[in-house]
Amino acid sequence: MSNPKVTVAVLTRNRSHFLRVALASVLAQRGVVLDVIVLDNASADDTPAVVRSFDDPRLTYVRHETDIGLWRNWDRGIREARARAPFVSIFHDDDVMLSGFLAESTRGLEAHPSAGMSLCLAQYTREDGSPKEIQSAGDVKDGLNDGLDFLELVADGRCIEIPPAIVVFRAEVLRRAGLVDSPHSRGTVDMNLYYRMAAIADVLFIRKPLVQYRMHEGSDTASLNFAAAGTFWYGTMAERIDAMAYLLRCSRAADPKYRAWLAERLLAAHAHQSAAIHPSVPQMYHAWDVCRTTLLEQIEVTVPAGERFILVDDGQLGLDRDFSGRSVLPFLERDGQYWGPPHDAGDAIACLERLREQSLRWLVIAWPSFWWLDQYGNFDRHLRRTYRRALDGPHGMIFDLR
Repeated sequence: MSNPKVTVAVLTRNRSHFLRVALASVLAQRGVVLDVIVLDNASADDTPAVVRSFDDPRLTYVRHETDIGLWRNWDRGIREARARAPFVSIFHDDDVMLSGFLAESTRGLEAHPSAGMSLCLAQYTREDGSPKEIQSAGDVKDGLNDGLDFLELVADGRCIEIPPAIVVFRAEVLRRAGLVDSPHSRGTVDMNLYYRMAAIADVLFIRKPLVQYRMHEGSDTASLNFAAAGTFWYGTMAERIDAMAYLLRCSRAADPKYRAWLAERLLAAHAHQSAAIHPSVPQMYHAWDVCRTTLLEQIEVTVPAGERFILVDDGQLGLDRDFSGRSVLPFLERDGQYWGPPHDAGDAIACLERLREQSLRWLVIAWPSFWWLDQYGNFDRHLRRTYRRALDGPHGMIFDLR
């Protein structure tokens, strides 16, 4: 069997110290016919000299004389790469390919012709390259995943995070998916493409760490997070809503129960999206103290006097242990004290069920903690499938745990 051909488009700007490591890791890949394009977005450092130092015939250097931005550089990389090889990787200059990444990804795509892209796990590293944790796979199964099943995990908050480094594309599906676009935020240009591809093709997942994803303050993600402050997740939520729209177009949506589930996800996502943009346009929304007062009144109406309830509020509401004749227990808790957010959904579920065994019968999730329902998708799913919602409003959700 001949080795598959893959084009790697390495996107770079003013990070020659990282680029040297990234390029070395790409050029060290074996088991593929390798073609590498470095797309230099008007770097002012010694990036040209770093690229020349490799003196490798597989390497092409393209320099933009002016800064064209991350989105347009992504688009240039996609268009250049998909015209040159059947498989494509868009790789950033601060990440590292581990041995076997391209060979395993491309051979997996060859073995599964219905897959439009392959994903693997990433080893997160610090700025100096020292290892941190391996990323969570969510509920994505090892091997071939139906593209619509994948989008359902996106809609339900149970999908894997997709840094560009872990992806290898099939060029033919890239062409069918259309042009790179960024309709909601400049920080989610890649996410928009991944979800459009999953709507038309399957997704292959290799459950092993085959790349290193460097986390540092100078990364594109960190810079966008800083610039957007608390509203960065607006773009992420907008892309998830698009994913739900793709599901509405599919044949599964003919089932009324399926449409009802999607409608529930859309309403929740829309509420969370609104919460994300409140700080940017405060004049259009209720003041924080009005939201707090409204939720407290709703708790008094919903939770009977004399009862105990669990409160998820990230410590924001400032309630005493006794609220209007009702006993309040923070969540997560240890020895009755607030212990911060859970490590994962399993941690949250275990703590909740332990408290239920102690005869706590009500759970209140205040709007400052709505992010839990996205971050801990299985916790949200457990609540929705197991317990009755006594209140489902924009300021809080109350679950009857009886």
